[in-house]
Amino acid sequence: MSILMIEDEFLVAAEIRFHLEKGGLGHVEHAATERDALAAIATGEWEAAVVDANLNGKGIDGIAAALSQKRVPFVIVTGYGRKGLPSAVANIPVIDKPFHPQTLLDALSRVRTQGGS
Repeated sequence: MSILMIEDEFLVAAEIRFHLEKGGLGHVEHAATERDALAAIATGEWEAAVVDANLNGKGIDGIAAALSQKRVPFVIVTGYGRKGLPSAVANIPVIDKPFHPQTLLDALSRVRTQGGS
């Protein structure tokens, strides 16, 4: 399985990668900027994505649109809750930081089962 993780904070990204790989979710690729994320989405084949809601002060509108266009299921991780997220992601699962690792694994399992967004 290939998971795209989009997270701008290195330590948070390392923690997410650790839990995803420990949970048996295979290869995890990290993108820290919107530009890198959009390039990875365009060129990669992803089974799912974990997306931070705030990348260096920027929203995720473009990333969410690109993932949806390629039908890549994703979850959003954020320290701010659903408040401030674009309406286009109203049906996307939101996981509050800090989170329990199993919560993230369960949410990814659910979105993968449901198919692309």
